[in-house]
Amino acid sequence: MLYEAGRCLSHAVIREWNSVFASSIDGVDGCKALQLLTFILEWSQSRGFECGPAARQRILSAAGALVKRASAAHAEKVAAAWRSTKVDENVIHTTGLGSRILTTPPDDPGPPCWLLIKLIEHIEELIQPLTQSDLSGINNDQEPIFKRGLLGLFILSALLDEFSYSEDSAQLNMPLEAHVFLRARFQDYELVRLFKNLLCLANQLLVYWSSLDCSALSQGQSEVVFRVISCLDMITGWDFLPRELIRFHASQLRRSDQEARFRPSDKWSDTMGTDAFPRTLLLFIKLHTWVRGSDLLGARTLSCLVRFSLMSGPLIYPISSLTCINNNSSYHNGISSSNYNENQSLGSPSTMHYLILIENLNCWLGKEIPMENPIQLSFESLTDQIPGIRNEISNRIADSRSIPSITLENLLPYELSILSEFILNLMLNSSRAWEPVERVLSLPKFSSQESLSSEICQSMFHIGLISLWVMDKFFAFLSSLLIQVGFSMYYSFFLLLTRYLPSICVYMNKDK
Repeated sequence: MLYEAGRCLSHAVIREWNSVFASSIDGVDGCKALQLLTFILEWSQSRGFECGPAARQRILSAAGALVKRASAAHAEKVAAAWRSTKVDENVIHTTGLGSRILTTPPDDPGPPCWLLIKLIEHIEELIQPLTQSDLSGINNDQEPIFKRGLLGLFILSALLDEFSYSEDSAQLNMPLEAHVFLRARFQDYELVRLFKNLLCLANQLLVYWSSLDCSALSQGQSEVVFRVISCLDMITGWDFLPRELIRFHASQLRRSDQEARFRPSDKWSDTMGTDAFPRTLLLFIKLHTWVRGSDLLGARTLSCLVRFSLMSGPLIYPISSLTCINNNSSYHNGISSSNYNENQSLGSPSTMHYLILIENLNCWLGKEIPMENPIQLSFESLTDQIPGIRNEISNRIADSRSIPSITLENLLPYELSILSEFILNLMLNSSRAWEPVERVLSLPKFSSQESLSSEICQSMFHIGLISLWVMDKFFAFLSSLLIQVGFSMYYSFFLLLTRYLPSICVYMNKDK
């Protein structure tokens, strides 16, 4: 009965929005949407744990639907203001669709919807004690702080479910650009905020619970871990707006051959930028190492790593000009820019992204593999003479002392297929990681035309050595993996290789 009540309430919020809620949404006093949201949240806090999980989640989804509908109405007003501004400034000269359709996501999606912010603040109020408390002392699932935190995760799951579902957009009868403003605002601001909260909570779980085996967790603790990982999985699999909105305008439905890629904007730099990415990646590696005994949880955490290996967007390729169709900047074919500076000598964002991924993989799964080839021995000798290189690796790429290790013999069956996809993605993008070596080899030709400071040359030499060292370890690890794991890995790798063979051929022809 409660489940059906929640389903009917979710549909009623959308169907009756204009007749019941729209007139009072602009003010807090007398706002019927706020009254309904408050009622649902108060009910969930007092009665939510007395009903079944499915019924509770269905009731909470009504709160998510209500907030999403309010955000859509707010986005429609923002889009209308944007349209009138463009017309007033005579920026758009064409008639018809040209004056009503965005071609790229807006740089400024406008202010937030106050009802959405109110719900997010309520979620943060519920889960914040979990991020600031000693969780080792919470042994009873009935502890108020624990139940409130779990309720916050239930509400967060419902909110993400509603905003990730785009099939109901046609029912709202709004201009398409309003949907663009809605999604642009949420993915660049509110989603980032929620992601940071989840990272803090995941780190707290690792600090206090990682010493326990997942199977030894209580029912409430297991539910917290499951909800955190599920929310992280949803966010890393988010259907971000494409750079060009032509496909978005043509169809709201994603084509079956176009999978959603993790494409965070520069608003995500605090968590996914080059400087912050090693910490975020380390957190996911630790999280998977802890929960890998459960294929339900482990498959989700590994899938997050796969999406990181497919990550695109301005944090990886800052230049968004249409002339850079293959997402290569001046970093690709040697040194082609006269405005070469020290930041470029440290490696392009795409180069650093893949070096970080590959070196973390080397340390995570290849730590037990003996590395005694001449390149590795020479590099170890060189780092003893130049300690700055080792510091560069630890600070900007991967700190091997903090990364847990898994032996290849102990990989679980479900991990093999997902890891093979992860490794194949790294191989397909390995040309990015080789770019520092290519730039070092281009130094003699470039220095004859234009002088470079000794500091820049030294930085380029350092990152080139690091790239050579990381990639040599990667291929040694890959060889050992294929030899030790055996037929199952070969079979999974073969299936993925045949799937991506056309892409591999394109890369090979491009390099030629």
